[in-house]
Amino acid sequence: MTPEDRPAIGPYSQSMQDSYRRFAALHVRQGRAIALLESAGIQRRQPTGDLFPSWVPDWTAQKYGPKPALSLTGDETGAGGLKLRGLLVDSIELVTDFVDRRSSNGEFDILWHHNRIRAPFDNWLRLGRSIYLDNKDAFARLLLMDDTYTGSCAILFSSPIFNPASTYRSAVNSWQVGKSGRMNGRKMDTVQTFQMQAATTCHRRSFAITRNGYIASTPPIAKPGDVVVVFFGATVPYVLRPQQGGYLLVGDAFVQGLMKGEALLRPDLRPLDITLV
Repeated sequence: MTPEDRPAIGPYSQSMQDSYRRFAALHVRQGRAIALLESAGIQRRQPTGDLFPSWVPDWTAQKYGPKPALSLTGDETGAGGLKLRGLLVDSIELVTDFVDRRSSNGEFDILWHHNRIRAPFDNWLRLGRSIYLDNKDAFARLLLMDDTYTGSCAILFSSPIFNPASTYRSAVNSWQVGKSGRMNGRKMDTVQTFQMQAATTCHRRSFAITRNGYIASTPPIAKPGDVVVVFFGATVPYVLRPQQGGYLLVGDAFVQGLMKGEALLRPDLRPLDITLV
């Protein structure tokens, strides 16, 4: 925050709610509204947080583990890169490239895509390399990016997915007979909700398996040898590519089993500084 920004926030003698709202408004004016929303919403606030507008983060309720530690290197323009603190979790061993194949009606062919990524998953199971207690549930949740439309994620025209593994089997059967998740002006049932979510989350994403056996949805340009990291303060893992002097940022990833802070609890992982170039 620059000295010019301080008057926009106002004196510290004002209420905490006013200070937070002014601070949030400053972020919006500076073009950081979307990043701000990652910390906002009624699901991320204290019981007394209803004093805040829903788009204003309740900073007293932020509990995402270690706070971000980052700095520009080289000079104030970041000529040497951006240094962040985090955990290097794993490396990618196998990637099934994304292909934007379309069905006869012009829609993304989710069944064809599913069959392509299911094959390496089944082979991985045959090799006995699973780390999951329930492989069917893990794969189903990967297709959904674990959005089961329950609780705060429920929406009016969808149905909650209480059993992803069972619903997944029904969704595949439905795809095989030519049915897909469409609203058609009516509320979607559980199977249609699964189909709609899977078609959305799988589009423009590759399927990957890491050296330690995690399954992941990655950017389409991810490749074997890329690494998976968890930056302190971030809400998702990231894929990086080793490069001279640091790492290239490839993009965000969904890694089944690492989306709820599990990496922070692993005693085998040690924090380190990671430089993005």
